[in-house]
Amino acid sequence: MSQPHIITPYLIGADRAFSRLRPLIHSTLPSYSGVSMYELAISPNNLTPGLKAYVGQGSLLALDEGMTVLPQMNCGGLCKVYTGLNCPENWTDESPLPDEGKREWLTNFFHGWHKQVRDIIMASEEDNVVTRRIWQFDPDLKGKRT
Repeated sequence: MSQPHIITPYLIGADRAFSRLRPLIHSTLPSYSGVSMYELAISPNNLTPGLKAYVGQGSLLALDEGMTVLPQMNCGGLCKVYTGLNCPENWTDESPLPDEGKREWLTNFFHGWHKQVRDIIMASEEDNVVTRRIWQFDPDLKGKRT
């Protein structure tokens, strides 16, 4: 099936590193960044006043030795939580999330961290954890101009 021919002054491809529009700009493929993240969510019902005050109205970023916990308040009182780990590209396949106890499994990586940071992970919903490998392009990469 052929695609329609479009002439436009601007072309925005906002569907991440593997954009369907990206090959129109360059043929370089993204590389694995060395970071994988787990996306979780805390429903408004599970967000205690203490955790809500800890995160605040925006985002909180906790970093240490190649690990990240980033809770972010969203509309409707939903709190997205992103945990990041420096790990090899295949690590998430070789060490998959368990069927049960996902929060505990993730929290164990943050042993010794502040209790409220670990509590944020434990308050997250168990059923909707998404694993994401983070891909990147060389920051000096230039696309073709037409």
